[in-house]
Amino acid sequence: MLQFGQTNLQGQYDAIGIEDIRRQIAMGLLAILAFTAILINIIAVATVGAENTNFVPVGASILSILAFVMLRQNFLPTIAKHIPIIMYILVILFVIDTESQFQIIVEILLLVSAAIITRLPTVVASCVFVAVWNIFLYHSTGDITFPLTTILEISLAILVFYVVSRFENVTITARRTNSLLQASSNIGQSINADLDLQQLLDNTINTVRQEFNFYHAQVFLIDDRYEYANLVASTGEAGKQLLARNHRLPVGSKSVIGRVSQVGEPVVSQNTDSDTVHALNELLPDTRAELALPLIDAGNIIGALDVQSVNPDAFQPIDIQALQIIANQLAVAIRNARLFEEAQRNIQENKRILFDYETNLREVDRLNRTLTQQSWDRYLGQTYIDGVTLTQNNFAPNAEWTDIMTEATMSQQPQTQDSDDDKQIAIPILLRGQVLGAIEVTVDSNSSEKDTIEMIQAIGQRLAISLESARLFEEAQEASVQEQQINEIVSSYETAVTIDELLHITLEKLQQSLGAEKGSIRLGITAPNGSSTHHHNGNGGTPS
Repeated sequence: MLQFGQTNLQGQYDAIGIEDIRRQIAMGLLAILAFTAILINIIAVATVGAENTNFVPVGASILSILAFVMLRQNFLPTIAKHIPIIMYILVILFVIDTESQFQIIVEILLLVSAAIITRLPTVVASCVFVAVWNIFLYHSTGDITFPLTTILEISLAILVFYVVSRFENVTITARRTNSLLQASSNIGQSINADLDLQQLLDNTINTVRQEFNFYHAQVFLIDDRYEYANLVASTGEAGKQLLARNHRLPVGSKSVIGRVSQVGEPVVSQNTDSDTVHALNELLPDTRAELALPLIDAGNIIGALDVQSVNPDAFQPIDIQALQIIANQLAVAIRNARLFEEAQRNIQENKRILFDYETNLREVDRLNRTLTQQSWDRYLGQTYIDGVTLTQNNFAPNAEWTDIMTEATMSQQPQTQDSDDDKQIAIPILLRGQVLGAIEVTVDSNSSEKDTIEMIQAIGQRLAISLESARLFEEAQEASVQEQQINEIVSSYETAVTIDELLHITLEKLQQSLGAEKGSIRLGITAPNGSSTHHHNGNGGTPS
């Protein structure tokens, strides 16, 4: 008996077999029977007369036509498929003569029964009945043809039954294969549509269970250390409980999952009551057959797809092939989902790094602007140069700010002011977003304002860079002079032989370098009351 998941395929496909195979053959045999019966009626009427004609050919023709119409219209097929065997028994019981015409009807009815009846014992019983009847006819008539025809009739009946059954099995297998492939295709489309790993696993096992009508379905994934197969997705209430208690099985353990995770090939338990490879689970008491298929990615076993049925011997080779295709698709989808998750993590990490970089860049820019502003504030506070003015080809120092220059520095945008004969244009001098000053020029009123502003802005940008370079150069020069002075002071220490001389040399050199009017050095630690903890011995003092 073929079984598929929880569904008995024989019962599922009986109607299909009758409609597609047995019904067609039976209709053909019934047509032959009806034609033969009608022909016998015609011959009988022509030879012996209508009043002496036996009623059996008439009844056979009527019932054959009736059964033919019922099968063709698919009306009451269960009753229709029993009509030939009923006719066959009636003919055997009520026909007492030995004319060959009735023997032909019996043989055709036997073949029709063999084509329609789905159980071999019934056909065998019919053949035995024919054999007994022919032996009875042989003893009563002495006609040797009856035993010979018995062998022919039984052989033909068995042959018809075998051919029809074979065709029916081929049809069932073909339709079953098509159904499996269609289910696999539907599941494959569902698998390829998901990139979230958990959603992918949940959708897959639920679809497998529904499409194949299984009792239970679940997925195990092997950990990184290759020690345990951890349950990651499971169907039904039992699945929720198994997931809640973090169900797992050791790789290579005495279970279907343990075995498949070790060998990397499908492992099936067709009868859990007798197979030792099946590990009983109290949450799944109705399991009678279990199949585990390996999930293999790039030659590595990453997990297993496990399906269970309430029927023993539920998994046929074609079922295993179809489910292995699904398992292969699932393994690829798991890899893609993991790669997608890794890519998402990398994207988030890159976003975080980019955010940190932008934050650091803004902080560096802020520090640069602050340092630039502080450096120029300090520089301008120490120098005597505040600005310069050119009037009638004469340069003159000038630190006064006009209103238009002030407005340009405040807004950091070019400003213009028109008069009768000319126009004033002020451009801020910007360095790293900080205002260093402003340029103001007076040009003819007919000059192009746009071109003039662009030219002054370009010059202002280069001027800001050059000013910064000049400032840095001056500071470097000052630092070099200061370092030279320090080196000179330190080198003069080599002539001193006492501490008192060192103190005198230090103050003298500082006075010369800095132009200081007064200086002093104290040695020792100042006490809280202002007195020194250093005690002089009277041979020397602290110079001042």
